[in-house]
Amino acid sequence: MIKKEGFPKTERLSKKKDFQQVFEKGRKLEGKLFSLRLLERPHPFPPVGQTSCLSCTPTVSGCHPREKGRGEKIATKSHILCRVGFVVSKKIGKAVVRNKVKRRLRESYRRLKAEIRNDFDLIFLAKPTIVEATYWEIKKEMEELFQKAQWEKELKVEG
Repeated sequence: MIKKEGFPKTERLSKKKDFQQVFEKGRKLEGKLFSLRLLERPHPFPPVGQTSCLSCTPTVSGCHPREKGRGEKIATKSHILCRVGFVVSKKIGKAVVRNKVKRRLRESYRRLKAEIRNDFDLIFLAKPTIVEATYWEIKKEMEELFQKAQWEKELKVEG
């Protein structure tokens, strides 16, 4: 399964209620530079005989009743990949520093998102130590947290 490396707005958490739901019901994984909150989303249209559609992508045909087996791309909330939010508080620094941290987090995630399952909401919470970190250190820690989640049999693509 190949996923594009882009990062469209449909893959971002933007509503306050979505963030609250992940904070209240989700799990927390701690790192040195940031912490990761994750919450599994139930898939609204699972294939017959399955409880969830873990590997569904927008071009899968026959998976959802609205598709009618044509394999067309449809953009519904059920078909978006992991939805992600980034939280960088004012404790991190001024706006320029916070934006730099957010860009590095977004790019690290964008490069690694093909390795994780589609049915999660993720929130990355930056810690003050992230200011001194390079892009490569952020990406390495993100890989480590994804590995940690994989050991707990949650986040990794099955297959």
